[in-house]
Amino acid sequence: MTTVDDDYDLSALHTLAELIGYLVTVAREHSWDEVAVVERFVREAKPYRERVDEAEPLLRSLGYVAVADRLRELRRSLKTKPPGRWPRK
Repeated sequence: MTTVDDDYDLSALHTLAELIGYLVTVAREHSWDEVAVVERFVREAKPYRERVDEAEPLLRSLGYVAVADRLRELRRSLKTKPPGRWPRK
């Protein structure tokens, strides 16, 4: 018997770029609009702007140009990561 956890094991995904790449793959498998899927995820998850800034060029270099373009637009509405509690030495 297959469970939902077997179908959607996301434990191997460690970065926002990996997660977005996975979302694009699933969207393509189901013939969904990949840009709309990623946009919905970003609007709901609200990742920090710095995470999107890291993911966008990588996704663009992998050929996800439309997704990267939309991430660039969405980043403006995202909050920046707050500074850590302890200063670095």
